[in-house]
This record gives sequence, C-alpha cells and structure tokens, in this order.
Amino acid sequence: MDEARADGADGAPADGTHGARADGARTTGASGASWARTGGASRIGGASRAGGASRAGRVARAAGWLGAGVLLAGAGAGVTAVGTGAPGLETVTFTRIGCSETRTAKGGGAWHCFGMSAAQIAAAEEDRRRAALDVLRGRPSGPPPVRTTRLSFVAHDGREDPAEVTATRVGSRWIAHAPGVVGTGAALLLGGCGALAAGVARLRAARGVSQISR
Repeated sequence: MDEARADGADGAPADGTHGARADGARTTGASGASWARTGGASRIGGASRAGGASRAGRVARAAGWLGAGVLLAGAGAGVTAVGTGAPGLETVTFTRIGCSETRTAKGGGAWHCFGMSAAQIAAAEEDRRRAALDVLRGRPSGPPPVRTTRLSFVAHDGREDPAEVTATRVGSRWIAHAPGVVGTGAALLLGGCGALAAGVARLRAARGVSQISR
C-alpha cells in the first residue's frame, strides 16, 4: 500500500503536472520569441521605410535649391556680361541719341531711346548726297529715310539726352551699358550663389542623416 501511494501520489504529479507545466513554459517561450521576431522586424522595417522617404525628401529639396541656384547664377552672369560688353558679344557705340521717355530722378534711366551707329551715320550722309544729286538732275526723290537703332535701359539724368551710348546686341534688341543693368545682373548672381550654398548645405545634412541612420 505504501509503495502504491508513493507511486500514485508522488509519481503522478511528477510525470503529469510537472510535465504539463514544462510543456506550457516551452510553448509560451516559443510563441513569445516568435512574436518578438515578427513584431520587431515589422517595426524595424517600418522605421527604415520612413527614414528612406525622409532622406529622399531632403535630397529632392536640396536638388531644387541647387537647380534654382544654377539658373539664377547663369542669368546673373549673362545680364552682367551684356551690361559690361563681355568679349565675344556684338557691342556698338551709338551717337545722336534721342529719348522720348525718361525718369526725372537723377541717376535714373530711359526704357527706350534711339541712336545711330557710325555705319548708320555714313549711310545717312550717302543718302543725302544722292538726294542732292537727284535734285540737281531734276529728279527729286524726296528726303531719305533716317535709319536709327532702338536702345533699351539707357542711363539718363532726366534733363539732357546722353551724347553717346554703348550697347550690346541680344537677339534683335540692343541693351545699353548702364549701372542698372549691371546691378540687376549682380543681384541675380548673388542670389544664385546663395541658393547654391543653401542647396549644398541641405545636401550635406541629408547625407549626414543617412550615414547616422545606417
């Protein structure tokens, strides 16, 4: 009887209850480890995707600043070259200037004036000589046409038209060499340099965040 109780009372719990607890502990541990692996991996993957999108946005904004800087700097360099008559551009000095609209303030300018180059003056003198000969021959042809060139952004003091104006040709227009033109080009150039500096700084910051996240 004592041996039976020992085998029944002591053996059953040892083989049944303790075994069930051990099996439950192993099952719980395995499920917890599986949850940790799947949940942790999903959180890490989500954070990685969010960080990648954020870095891409920073790089895109930096590229926008760089593009704007290149455009502004290029425009500023072009306007400055035109306003100063850089080598390689067609530049002519005009005389017999006539301006119909001016700014009265000292140091202002006229949007549009008309002038004559040396070639136009020589052609006008030849036309007058021929007209005079036609009159002597009894075949008057009327007054010869006056050939002038339209000039833009001419520096003007608001009182008297300038004696001469030097201008550079851009397409079909002649842009006068004036402080206002050069100042506009310099402002655009400075703006472009500032935008380029901002773009470089943003690009470096984006790269720095990318390296830290790795």
